[in-house]
Amino acid sequence: MLILFSFMFLIVAHLFEKAVNQATGFNLEIRQDLSMSMYHKDGDLILGGILQIHMQNNHLGSTNFKELPASTDCFLSVMRYYRHRLAFHFTVEEVNNNAELLPNITLGYRIYDSCAWELRAIHGTLSLLSGRQVPVPNYSCEDRGVLAAFIGDLTSDTTYSISQLSRIFHYPQISYGAMDPIFSDRILFPSFFRMVPNERSQYDAIIQLLRHFGWTWVGILTSADYQGQSAGEELKRAIIQSGGCVEFLAMIPLIGNYQTIPEVVHLIRSSTCSVIVLYSSMVYLLQQFMLKEWRKHEIPPKVWILSATLPIITDFDIGKAFQILNGSIAFSIPKGEIPGFKDFLYSVNPTMFPNDVLLKLIWQLNNFLRNIHFKPSIGNEIFFDEKGDTPTRYDILNCIYLPNGALIQTLVGSFHPSAPSDQQLFINESAIRWQPLFKQTPRSVCSKSCRPGYRKAPKEGSPKCCYDCVPCAEGEFSNATDMEKCLKCPDDQWPKKKRDGCIPRTIEFLSYEDPLGAALASLAIVLCAITAGTLGIFLKYRETAVVKANNRDLSFILLLSLMLSFLCSLLFIGRPEKLTCLLRQTAFGIIFSVSVSAVLAKTITVVIAFKATKPGSRLREWVGSRVLNFLVLLCSLGEVLICTAWLLISPPFPDYDIQTDPGRMILICNEGSLFAFYSVIGYMGFLAILSFIVAFLARRLPNSFNEAQLITFSMLVFCSVWVSFIPVYLSTKDKYMVTVEIFAMLLSSTGLLSCIFIPKCYIILLRPEMNIREHLIGKPVCKTV
Repeated sequence: MLILFSFMFLIVAHLFEKAVNQATGFNLEIRQDLSMSMYHKDGDLILGGILQIHMQNNHLGSTNFKELPASTDCFLSVMRYYRHRLAFHFTVEEVNNNAELLPNITLGYRIYDSCAWELRAIHGTLSLLSGRQVPVPNYSCEDRGVLAAFIGDLTSDTTYSISQLSRIFHYPQISYGAMDPIFSDRILFPSFFRMVPNERSQYDAIIQLLRHFGWTWVGILTSADYQGQSAGEELKRAIIQSGGCVEFLAMIPLIGNYQTIPEVVHLIRSSTCSVIVLYSSMVYLLQQFMLKEWRKHEIPPKVWILSATLPIITDFDIGKAFQILNGSIAFSIPKGEIPGFKDFLYSVNPTMFPNDVLLKLIWQLNNFLRNIHFKPSIGNEIFFDEKGDTPTRYDILNCIYLPNGALIQTLVGSFHPSAPSDQQLFINESAIRWQPLFKQTPRSVCSKSCRPGYRKAPKEGSPKCCYDCVPCAEGEFSNATDMEKCLKCPDDQWPKKKRDGCIPRTIEFLSYEDPLGAALASLAIVLCAITAGTLGIFLKYRETAVVKANNRDLSFILLLSLMLSFLCSLLFIGRPEKLTCLLRQTAFGIIFSVSVSAVLAKTITVVIAFKATKPGSRLREWVGSRVLNFLVLLCSLGEVLICTAWLLISPPFPDYDIQTDPGRMILICNEGSLFAFYSVIGYMGFLAILSFIVAFLARRLPNSFNEAQLITFSMLVFCSVWVSFIPVYLSTKDKYMVTVEIFAMLLSSTGLLSCIFIPKCYIILLRPEMNIREHLIGKPVCKTV
C-alpha cells in the first residue's frame, strides 16, 4: 500500500482525562460534548483513519486538572490536510477496483478528524474500536465490517495517543507524519510503522547545512510544549557536539499566552547570530508571527531554517509575517504524484478467533507490512526497516516572499540520511535567494575568523565558538582561517614574517666560500707549508749537531704530526658529511696525541741524556731511539683506544641546529658523546701537563741541553690555548664553535712549531758556526790563524 502524503513530526505528548472513583475504582468517562467529524465508507474490512484535517482553537491553553477542559470546535480548515482525506478515499477506491488485490473483499474506512488535539484523537480511536461515534469502551458494536488497521496521525503526540489504544489489540498502525524517535522502539510499539524518517536524521541534516555554510553561531526557536522543548534541547546538544555553538534556545509561547512574546522578540533583536533554526511541529507557531507583538518590532534580517513540518506555511494566510521568513531555508519530506495509488494490505494477528476467515486475513497483515518492499511507477522504493521506519530523504526548499504577497518555495537541495556521510547533503547555492538585505551568503559566527598567521584562543566563560585571535608563537604558523592551533614548520623551513606559511631556512656552515673559512683554510695551508719547509731543512742538515741533538727521529715524527695537525683543520671546513664527522675529531685527537707524545719523549730524552753523562750511569742504554719511539707509540695508543670506543659506542654524525638562530639551519657535526669528546681533549691535556712538568724540572740543566726550556715554554702555550678553549667553546654557538676549535688547533700547533723548531732553524740557517758539537757541549773552539 503506497502512502505519498508527506508531513512530519512531533514528540511525545500524552493527554487523556481520567477520573478515579473511590467507591467503584477506575472509571473511564467519555466526553459527550465533542462534535466529531467522521467520514466513512462501508466495506468488509475497515481502515480506521485518524487524520488532522482542521486545527483546534485554544486547545493548548492552560488547565487546572480539576475540571474538564473547555470544548471547542475545529475552527481552521487546512487545504493540504483536506487533500490527505481525499487521498485516503482515492486509495481505497483504487484497491476496490483492482480485483487482484483483495478478491471478493471490499475495503471501507472510517475517518475521524483529530484537529491536532490528543483528546479528539483518543475519542476517535475509541469510536473506531467500538464501532459507534459515541464510544462504548470494551465493546465492539460494528456490524458493517471488521476493523483491520489504523492510519494516522500527522503529529507525534496524537499518534502516540492513538497507539496507546491500538497496540492493546495488536492493530497495525501506520503514521504519515510522526517523527518522534520513541516510535522506533519495537518493544513499546511492535505494530507501528511510519512513512517518514526518524526525527534524529533531521538533526544531522540541519548540522550538515550549518557546516556547509560555515554557520557556527546560531539560535534555536521552538514551541513552548513538551515536544518543542525536548526537540530543542536535543538539537542544541547535537549542534554543540558537532563543533557549533548555540547563542540562545527560546520558546515561543502557546496560543493565548502572549505575555512572554516581547521577551522572545527582544532576545532575537539583541542576538548577534545571523541564523535561527525554527524547529517545531506546531503549526500555530507560524501564526504567532501574525501577532502585533512581532510586527510592531522591527526584526533584524535573519536566515531562518525551518524544520520539516513548517514548509506548509503556504497553506496559511499569514500575510506580512512572510516578510520575517523571507529567504528562509526549509526542510521538507519529498512529495510525489499519485497516478494510481497502490493500497496497503493489512493483517493482524488475533488468536482469540482463529476460525474467522476475515480475522485470519487480519492474522497476516502485521507480518506482511514487515516484509513489504516494492517500487511504485513514480517515486522511491517503499519498505520498512526492522524498527518500522521507512528510509526517505529531505528536500531543502528556499521560501521567497514576492512583492505581490505570494510565497513561493524553490527546491535548492536535498539530504539523504542513508547515503555515505560525505554524500548526504546537496546544496545548489546559486539557486538560493537570500533575504534582500543580505548582499551575499550570510555569515553567522560569534567571533570573526582568525586569518592565517593567527590561531583561536578560547574566551574564558564563553562558548567555544567565541574566541580571540592571537598570533602564532615564534617558530609556528597557520595557513588557514580559524585554526585551533598553530603548526610547526618542517625543520628545514621557517615561518614567514606574517607567520602564514613557511619558507626555506638559510643553511649555514663554515664553508670555503665563507671569508672566515677561506682565511682559516689559507692559514692552515701556509702553516703546513712552513712546517714542511722546516722538515726539509732538518732532513738536509740531519747530520749537523743541532739536528742530531735530542733525537732527530723524534723531531721528524713531531714535524710530520704538526703538518698533519694543520691539515686536519681542513676537515672542519665545508659541509658536514658522515665521513668528515667521523674523521675530524678522532683524527685531530690521535694526531695531536702523537705530537704531544713526541714532545714528552724529547723532554725525557733531555733528562736521560744529562743523567747518562755521569760515570757509571746505566741510563746510557735508554738513550737509543727505539725505546723513545716505543714511548711515543705507547702514549698515542691511549688516544687511539679512546677514539675507537667513541666510534663504536656513540660516533659523531651530521646534524643541524635550528634553535640558536631563528630562521637559519646551521649544519654541524653532532659529537655523539660529549664525554668521549672531552676525554679526547683531556687525554691530550694530560700528556701536555706531563711534558710541562718534566720540562720544567729539567729547565736548570746545563745549556748544552737547553731544549727543555723551549719545551717548557711550548707546553705552557699549548696548555694555555686548550684551557682557554673549553669555556670559549661552550659559550660559542653555530659555525663559530668550529672556528674556535680550528683556531685552537692552529694556535697550539704553531706554538709547538715556533717554540721548538724556529730557534734551531735560526742556528742552522743564520748561525752555522753554532751548529757544531763543541758549541753544544760547551768546549772552546780553536780557530786557525
